[in-house]
Amino acid sequence: MWNHALLATLVLSMCCGALGCDQQLNSPLHPASTPATAVPAQPAAQANQGSAKATEAKPAKATYAYSPFVLRIASHKIFRTVSFKDVGSHVGHKDADTVYEALADALSLEMNTVPELSMASNVTYDASNLDPSNHLACGADRIYVDFWRAKSPERWGYSLWSGCGEDDNFAWKEIPYAPSKSKDLVKDLKPLAKGIVASLKDAHMSSCYQKMC
Repeated sequence: MWNHALLATLVLSMCCGALGCDQQLNSPLHPASTPATAVPAQPAAQANQGSAKATEAKPAKATYAYSPFVLRIASHKIFRTVSFKDVGSHVGHKDADTVYEALADALSLEMNTVPELSMASNVTYDASNLDPSNHLACGADRIYVDFWRAKSPERWGYSLWSGCGEDDNFAWKEIPYAPSKSKDLVKDLKPLAKGIVASLKDAHMSSCYQKMC
């Protein structure tokens, strides 16, 4: 006589043989396994996107230049130096020093004609000013002049700073001018120098060299 347990096992084996039993049966001893979460394969185009980002073009080269010509102020109670940064004058490399020196000369001359500014100055050549690493921090006794040139109509632009922060930008202006027939940029710089001195005078009169006054 067949043992009931043996008979049940035999029947089960025959069923599995016929149907195929790749999974374990659900039982307290062999619980059903949890299905693995399917991770979709990354499309080739998407996979290449990451590497493309890693090889993006490097940032464009800086389009500004520092002038080696600075103004040394003799007796102002706050400021001792005025320095210049060309942020878009479109001056050719061979003419840059000529124009930078002319701007420094023109500004010094204009400042010296306004005695109430107490900013009598002289122009000096400071080669260290050409090194961008020397401009990583701002001095508390310096006025920074950013200047540029634009067209349609022709105009000079400038911004004046008493420090590195946005709140230190105490003047921003563009001044239309008529280019000289000889296209002499040195002569054309006079309106720019006059505009800068006018802004310095306004700041002096209000005793404020900050944006919010």
